[in-house]
Amino acid sequence: MKKGFSVIELLVVISVISFALASVFTVIKAVENWEKISLTKKVVKALNDAVEMTFRSNARFVSSGCYGFNDGVCTAVTLTPLVVDNTTLQFNTYDADVIALLRSAGCRIEGELPNFTVVCFDGFGRPLRFSSRNEHNFGEPYTAPYEGNFYSLTIYDSIGNTYSVSLRRLEEFFVDLSREKLSVIAGAVEEYVAQKRRLELVNVCGNNGTSEFDPPGGLGSWDDSEVPWIWQALGTNPLALCSGVEDNATGCGCSDFNTEIWRDDENWCVLDSPDEIALFLRNINLDPSYKTDAFGNAIEIVPIADGNGLPLEGACPPPKPKPYYPLAVVTKTRIGVRDLNGNWVFYVDVTGQ
Repeated sequence: MKKGFSVIELLVVISVISFALASVFTVIKAVENWEKISLTKKVVKALNDAVEMTFRSNARFVSSGCYGFNDGVCTAVTLTPLVVDNTTLQFNTYDADVIALLRSAGCRIEGELPNFTVVCFDGFGRPLRFSSRNEHNFGEPYTAPYEGNFYSLTIYDSIGNTYSVSLRRLEEFFVDLSREKLSVIAGAVEEYVAQKRRLELVNVCGNNGTSEFDPPGGLGSWDDSEVPWIWQALGTNPLALCSGVEDNATGCGCSDFNTEIWRDDENWCVLDSPDEIALFLRNINLDPSYKTDAFGNAIEIVPIADGNGLPLEGACPPPKPKPYYPLAVVTKTRIGVRDLNGNWVFYVDVTGQ
């Protein structure tokens, strides 16, 4: 007669089976969690791409279509999304690809272009939570990168994992592009002034003149070098030569300068409007794309500036060119970007203008 299993043997078998089942369930649970975490990472990747796409697209949109974020349709966009509450982001862009990307990631979209809110979910079906630093707000310049402060978005899932979206490398690249833009403007200013001085130096003082390209009058060489010719880039005829006679004894001068050529208007001491910037850029042979930096911030120009980048007292607007020119100081032109408080955060100075 066969003996059956003892109670102890049965308990051992049951224990082994229980352990095996527990291990199987643990593996299954781990696989499920891994799949859900992988899904969360895909959603985070989509958010990262949407943030970067928004930044690039909006910077390009404002630079090509507006004079900064407080101009025209650009008042409705921001370079970065805004955290509405801890589970909701607001994107502000005219780029339809951004909203399509977020929708494909399973995010819930409310509103439409250019302003819509987004709630995204982790792999466990729970809303992701958000916090951010150095957001860009409506109608304001975005100057944080110039001060070494970069946008970041922190994302939290429902099981305690944290993810970070950073634009630092992109923003540093845009700072370099802005530096290049300002350098191009500075070079154009230098070339314009050099060209204008060359033309005036051969416009001989006392010459009777033979044509529109060789007018009567002109200044002495010393006066030609003293005049801040950059100011004429604010006129409608930026390369017009001194003509007419201011001083009968020498036959020198610029008696027929008028407001179209030499503006006697202190409103032009700071170029901070679309019309002013457009005229100035055109007259120094640059296209309108240089009206903003790489971020889309409006570039301002002070044609005759002091050490603080303010209009030089007593020299802006300058007196019109004439013999014995009174302005015997080294002038400079400031080109740059101001923050919301009006302080220069990024600029280049061109001396001797």
